[in-house]
Amino acid sequence: MQTYSIEAILISVFLTFIFSGLLGALFKDWLDRARPSLFLTSFTFRGGEDLLQVPDAIINKTHKSAWMSKLRRYESYASLKLRAQEAKRIVSRLKLSREAVDEWLSKYKSWEQKNPGVASFDELGQCPFFNDDFFVGCLFVAARRAEINVGPVPIPELEKLPVVTELVQKSDGEYWLYMADRYVSVPIHKAHSEIEKNALKTIGGSFSRGSKVNIYHYIKEARQKMSDDAARLNEFIEELELFLLPESFLSVKANVVNSGAKPLIFRHVGKITFHNEELNDASIQLRVSDGSTHRSGTSSEQTIIVGGRPGEKQRDRSDGDEVRVQDPFPTGKNSSYFFVPPKSNVYIELGSVAPLRKAAKRVLSMYDASVLRCSVDLLTIEDKSFKASKVLFGKEITQRDAELLKLAKSGENEG
Repeated sequence: MQTYSIEAILISVFLTFIFSGLLGALFKDWLDRARPSLFLTSFTFRGGEDLLQVPDAIINKTHKSAWMSKLRRYESYASLKLRAQEAKRIVSRLKLSREAVDEWLSKYKSWEQKNPGVASFDELGQCPFFNDDFFVGCLFVAARRAEINVGPVPIPELEKLPVVTELVQKSDGEYWLYMADRYVSVPIHKAHSEIEKNALKTIGGSFSRGSKVNIYHYIKEARQKMSDDAARLNEFIEELELFLLPESFLSVKANVVNSGAKPLIFRHVGKITFHNEELNDASIQLRVSDGSTHRSGTSSEQTIIVGGRPGEKQRDRSDGDEVRVQDPFPTGKNSSYFFVPPKSNVYIELGSVAPLRKAAKRVLSMYDASVLRCSVDLLTIEDKSFKASKVLFGKEITQRDAELLKLAKSGENEG
């Protein structure tokens, strides 16, 4: 029977204790490791920080329109996008007015005939002129810009007709055309020429005296003017959006979750990969947007927001500035890393480092078709790549989503 010395036994116990301690420490370190998860939550286009030189063709369209102020030679992406949105709202409002006018023109078509007579007070009250401020504005602007023809019944002939509703000049020179408990301000006092003044007086007199033929004429002319304006605005919107599309920067939002007990540090760079054959599985370099970090929550579970939009300016400025200057020295506003503490999550926004250019149209078409599938990669401080799962983005609910929702609903009903 083999015997062991006390020294050998003590050494064996000591080595076992050391080895067990090392294994325990390594296992604890593995359990406490940073455990990241990355989830994409939104996808959009943004503008860059540089001012854009607006093409002459687009600028000229604003010169010819009474609905919008003139564009400057240099504008920001955001201001141009806002102009397109405003133009779309005007087009929608013009459509509503045209529909109401079309209904009125159809109902009172007999007024277009020769010598239809004088409208009654109640008939005037049904007229778009007294019920739609948008229509009134369109009519007066068109008259002042000589964009519509003067009514067939001239002022001397109108003055022979009985007054149906009063056109009164106020003490400040403004003209009010009354209709029961409301009135329309007729801008005769703002006319810059006799031709303009005569056009406005004829409109005011036509409605005051109830001249059916003139009233029908002006409403029909204004209706055509609204249709022409809507067509020009649609051309402006189309050209402006075509100009902005290749100047767009990609922007995605993501939630970085660290469920481990150790912190994570990521670089401010990454990439987005499109998993679509039409885009050739292309990748675009991204950068986490610069901004301040905000923390919320009092427990160990915290949410940290890394702020800022891609290309967001760090200074205030007025739209239309023709130059932009940059600080040549480090400002401390830009960071090369972002930090995810243990048991926390960070919401980040990543933007492409350059405009999408030719790829923008294809990316947008995939998004509109609800088939844009992409994933994002981030780099840790140790240069390890960390990838988010593929996510499908689209403008509308996909067919698969609709089917899943239908199944979920039927399952709920069965329960």
